[in-house]
Amino acid sequence: MTTAKKTAPRTKTAAGEYLARVKIGGRTYTANGDTVSSALVKLKPQGVAKSVSIVSITKGTMTKERILTAPQTFRLFNGGRFMREVALNNVSLLFDL
Repeated sequence: MTTAKKTAPRTKTAAGEYLARVKIGGRTYTANGDTVSSALVKLKPQGVAKSVSIVSITKGTMTKERILTAPQTFRLFNGGRFMREVALNNVSLLFDL
């Protein structure tokens, strides 16, 4: 018996661009940016960012994935302005591509 494996649709990026993906609650959100921070800012999973998430950043052929806890996810996507900036800085430091 063979099983089909679901794969996320591929998005093309330029040579120097970062591709950010976040998986929250079975949904995948993607965004492109010139830096890790700008790619993360463009992700907009509003309303569902209250649980554990998996964030992956791709540049060229290198991909790094990190698991964020529920509080980190909330701060990054739903928190206030200052809270979001601090969370963005902390998450960006996790990805040293």
